Amino acid sequence: MASVSGSVAADEKHSLPSRSTDHMMDTQTSQDADTQVSNEHNANPWITVTKRANKRRQLQPHTVPTQQLPSTPSEPALRQSRPKTRLPRLPPLPVEDYKLAIRPHGGLNLSKVSPKTLLLAVVHAANIRSEKPDIRLRVDENQNVLTISTSFEHIAMALGQITKITVHAATYDITSYGIAADNSCKGVVNGIGHEITPDDFLTEVEVPGYEVLTCRRLGNSGAMVLTL
Repeated sequence: MASVSGSVAADEKHSLPSRSTDHMMDTQTSQDADTQVSNEHNANPWITVTKRANKRRQLQPHTVPTQQLPSTPSEPALRQSRPKTRLPRLPPLPVEDYKLAIRPHGGLNLSKVSPKTLLLAVVHAANIRSEKPDIRLRVDENQNVLTISTSFEHIAMALGQITKITVHAATYDITSYGIAADNSCKGVVNGIGHEITPDDFLTEVEVPGYEVLTCRRLGNSGAMVLTL
């Protein structure tokens, strides 16, 4: 595993091996890009969702979970199996960060590329000038998806404009996906006429018990996708 300057560290192999200090890249079937990634590229909404979700999180009261003592088995175990050796898991990416997933096309295997090379490719494609950009990278080896995390909105906006990355002198098209904030979910409202814009619908729609963060039309259909 190699550490990467510029607030980035990485592990090129194994599933979420925690062997970096601050910033990490790992290969795993990560929930970051597996369960929260939407299927369309739209930079502004995912940034807006993260900002509003962070504001909502700050307004929520902080509760400390109660600690419970481990239960004592009623009967002694007749046989103890040998404990399985599991690789340590990296801590989750910062909850407040803006997160973007990149799926390359054209045969680029992300797991075969060094962390530093991926970092330089992303920074160059996004035209980020900082010598030490606040970026964290992780690779989902099974899905061949790169998850990028940053705490700065201007970097997130630059990352959202990436359409190609160049690795080892070869240029690959990519598809990027904004990752919704951890404390958000999505809903769909059908039958909305095309004369109604997402902004108009956002001002009118009410979801009891939820705050509507963003609204967008699903393609050219009559469905509106709400992020709550």
